[in-house]
Formats: sequence, structure tokens, C-alpha cells
Amino acid sequence: MQEAELEFTDGSNGPALVLTGLVGAVEKGDDVVANTTAVELGLGSGGYNFVLWNLSRDMLDIPSGGHIMKLRYTPLQSDVKAVEERLVSDTGKYGDVEGSLEGMPVIAGSLHSQLLAVALAYRDTKPDGHLVYVMTDGGSLPIEFSDTVRFLKDGGYVDSTITCGHAFGGDY
Repeated sequence: MQEAELEFTDGSNGPALVLTGLVGAVEKGDDVVANTTAVELGLGSGGYNFVLWNLSRDMLDIPSGGHIMKLRYTPLQSDVKAVEERLVSDTGKYGDVEGSLEGMPVIAGSLHSQLLAVALAYRDTKPDGHLVYVMTDGGSLPIEFSDTVRFLKDGGYVDSTITCGHAFGGDY
């Protein structure tokens, strides 16, 4: 993820996020197309516009090596490598997945905003416990956009993340 400052055609400025895994990187002076709807409506996007396309290039090629599409049937559909594609035939296990979730506490809320309270409460009751966060379609964020996930992982409150449905970017 990259932060950028946009200069609009009317001379005004505004902050933007560039999800580089979807649209590639931008550089100062690039002409871009941005979605400004959430900022214009005052919605909870963190005050950011989103860069959709960098007009300084005429094509985008950011292959992940995966075969599962996220945001399918939209102009921003992107391939990801799913855990199911990581099967290592000689071991019968999934490539870089160690262990299992058996017995592991897992958070999967209907709203992303529930994560912080649950993770902090869990840590308060089980200071040495381990916790996994499953981001579902209800969160439906690119996980890298979540300051909460970054805070919880950096602080050791959440050990790993799993994204499913159209959410993407988790550890698994």
C-alpha cells in the first residue's frame, strides 16, 4: 500500500491510497484516475480517495502466480495464490502452512470494528494466549488497509490472519 497526495483539476488536494497489488505504484507527477466517492460523502474510508488507474502506463501486469480471483467481475479483479493451491504433493500438507487451527482461538466478527475490542479482551484474560483473525467478506478490506490489524500484529495480540471470500492479503 502506498499513500499519495492528489492534486485535482480544480487545484484542490486530497490524500489517496494506492493498493499497489491491484493498480501498481504511482510516482509524483503521474496522472491518475481516483475514486473520490467515500471522501465526498464523508464515509468511513479514513478520509482517503482511492487510486484506480495510473494513466502513465497503458497496461497492468501484476501476476501473483495464483488462480483464485478476488473482486471478480469488476475492473479490478486480481489473482491471488490461495492456501488450497499450495499443496505439496509429497507431504500432503499445504506449502507454507504449519500446524492447524485445532484448539486455536479464532476471531471472525461480522464487522471489522469488533476486532480490536475482542483481541484486547482476549489478551487481558489470556496474556500468553495465541489468536488468529479471520477477515471475512463482512470486513471485505484489503487487510493491508487495516491500521487495527497492523497494531494488533505488531503488538503481538494477533498471531496471524486469514482472509476469505473477497477479503485479501492475509497471512493465509
